[in-house]
Amino acid sequence: MRKVAARVRGTVTTSHPEVQAMAPSRKSLLPMVEKLEARAKAGDVVGALKGFPPLLRVAAARLSSRRRRERRKWDGFDVLCHLLDTELVHSFRIRKVLCEEVPDIAFYEQEQWVDGLRPFRGGNPARVAARCAALRADNVAVLSALAPRQWLRSGVHPEAGVLTVADLAARMARHDAAHLRQMVAG
Repeated sequence: MRKVAARVRGTVTTSHPEVQAMAPSRKSLLPMVEKLEARAKAGDVVGALKGFPPLLRVAAARLSSRRRRERRKWDGFDVLCHLLDTELVHSFRIRKVLCEEVPDIAFYEQEQWVDGLRPFRGGNPARVAARCAALRADNVAVLSALAPRQWLRSGVHPEAGVLTVADLAARMARHDAAHLRQMVAG
């Protein structure tokens, strides 16, 4: 996997052309997040999903190593860990829907995952972002290989009801944008 973002003397460098052109401030990520959203809305969900990891790495590189003080509110690192958890959950859901006939799509308690897995995170935002990027690359590879009819395979989510693979992918893209915005806001 090519290295997309790295810390160099307090600044972020990247080989991704769109991210490379950005100023080093968090607010400079917002236009890129908007581009991802527009891409997904225009029907290029896989393209939007591919564009997420470079932006996540830039956002992660700016996270403070400080931990939150108030237990009820997530800090940037918790949001980053939630994105990793969600990538894993989406990976499972997509595969389940592709391989089983109208399966139940598992629900998970996101707060409990963030809290329960905190001791295993290591406190290194760059490593968490890299793990998320690796999972995303695998998910994008699966989605990119689908035949049109496979995008229509469906499962049943306990809250959202019937969801197709296309719905799951679109939800991933919206989820990415929402949490990138949250990380940008600090």
